[in-house]
Order: sequence, then C-alpha cells, then structure tokens
Amino acid sequence: MWCGDAGRSAKDFYTAGVRSYIGDGATEDHGEALRLFQLAADMGHARAQTSLGECYRLGEGTPEDHVKATHYYRLAVNQGEAAGQHGLAQCLYSGTGVPRDDNEAVRYFRLAADKGFHHAQCDLAQFYLHGKGGLPKDHDEGVRYHRLAADQNFHPSQLALGSMLIDDEHIPADERALEPALANAREGARVLACATQSTDPKHETYCLQGLELLRSRTDKREVVS
Repeated sequence: MWCGDAGRSAKDFYTAGVRSYIGDGATEDHGEALRLFQLAADMGHARAQTSLGECYRLGEGTPEDHVKATHYYRLAVNQGEAAGQHGLAQCLYSGTGVPRDDNEAVRYFRLAADKGFHHAQCDLAQFYLHGKGGLPKDHDEGVRYHRLAADQNFHPSQLALGSMLIDDEHIPADERALEPALANAREGARVLACATQSTDPKHETYCLQGLELLRSRTDKREVVS
C-alpha cells in the first residue's frame, strides 16, 4: 500500500481503479487499476473482486491467469454479485481456469440474468436461440431474454432483436410492435459500428430495408403512418 492509500475505503479504491482503467480524462493505466482493484478486493468489495477477475481473464494490467480470474469471480459470487456470476459462467462455459461445465455455466448465467445483468440476458438469449449450453432451442425464450437486455439499451440485444423481427419467419401477429424494435436495431447498429470503427453500413442498411418491408406490409391496414 502506498503512502497516499492510508485511510481510504474499499469504495474509494474501487472508484479510483475504475478511473485508472477507463482513463477518465487521462491515459488508461490498467496496471494501476489492477493495484487499486486488488486493494478494494482484499477489503471484500464484491465489484472490485469481479473487476480483478476481469483483469486476470483478459490479461489487462497483468498476464492472463484464468485460475486467478475464477478465484476472484467466486469471491464476488459468494456475495451474490451479478457481474461476478456472469464472469464465472463465462469461465465455466469456455473451460478456462476451471473444467468446462455447461450446466453450471447456464445456472450462473441465469442467476445473473435474473438480477437484470444485461450481458447475461444476451448470452442466455443466444443459448436458447441456438440450443447451446445444453439448453433446447426455444425461440420465444431467446426473444424474451433479448428483450430484457434491449430494454436496458444493451445494443447487441437491440440489434439481434431487431434483426430477428424483420425476418419473415418471426413477424409477430401485431406488426405494429416492429417499429420500435427496428428503431432500437438501427440505434444498436450505429453504436456498434462506432464502437468497432467500422465503415461497413450493411447492418444499418439491413434495418432500414426491414422498416420499408414493414411499411409495405402494413400500408393497406394503415398501421404505420
């Protein structure tokens, strides 16, 4: 612990760690973030334990160490931390740091999703849509979980949901519901394109074409103005 660390709380260390991690007006310093997360985690801060697990899993500020990642995720899980549950689920599903266990992975994905953690909701949606993780294919459950994440403005789920809804096979009986879904999809496509610095407009074009398809189908019924 450095001299300036004396008297600081676990929350103080965690908050400072987040600032170092994202840069917050300065250069990112993942090494310093790791140090601060470690101090907070050692004081029992659940979110810091999860963040420390992420650093070890992704090799940010330290070499990758999946055994340490799962250790810190479990500490957070023991406190019921949703992001920690999601992190542990990822390790269990991929078999990194722990033996692969699809059943346990799905159990932790579900625990995190039920607490409203949008990453876990999106992952479960994909599992149901594609029959992964030992789950049966269930389109309705996949859509339900994507909706839960999309309602929190989680762009991958917004894009996935909008794309599914403009697929002929999945047009709902009430086509009026498509308009907001497609608006979400366009916004999701825009944000994802910015995040990846992509100049490929195909996602947004696809969503715009879907909106035109919707209008062409509903003009006669005056559902869409």
